[in-house]
Amino acid sequence: MKNTLDSYEKNECYNKNRNNTESGQINSDKNTAVYIPAKDKADIFGREHIFSVCAYCRVSTGSDGQLSSFELQQEHYRKLALTHPNWNLMHIFAEM
Repeated sequence: MKNTLDSYEKNECYNKNRNNTESGQINSDKNTAVYIPAKDKADIFGREHIFSVCAYCRVSTGSDGQLSSFELQQEHYRKLALTHPNWNLMHIFAEM
C-alpha cells in the first residue's frame, strides 16, 4: 500500500470532496483519502493584507550592557514595523 497520492489522485480526491461538500454530503468512509489543498501564502511585504505582529525581546542578565541591548532590541522591532505599512505592531513581549 502506498502512502502518497499522485497528482491525478489528489485532483480526484479534491474534486470528489468539493462536490460532496457543495451538495451538503459528508464523506463517512474512513478509508477514503480527502485532499485539502494548501492556501496560498500571503506576501508579508505586499500591501493586500494587514498583519498583526508581535515581537519578543529577552536578555539573560540585569547588567548595564544587557539593559542597553534590551532597549536596542525593542527599538529595532518598533522601527522594523514602521518600515512595513501593512504591519500593525500589537505588542512587544519583553523578558529580563
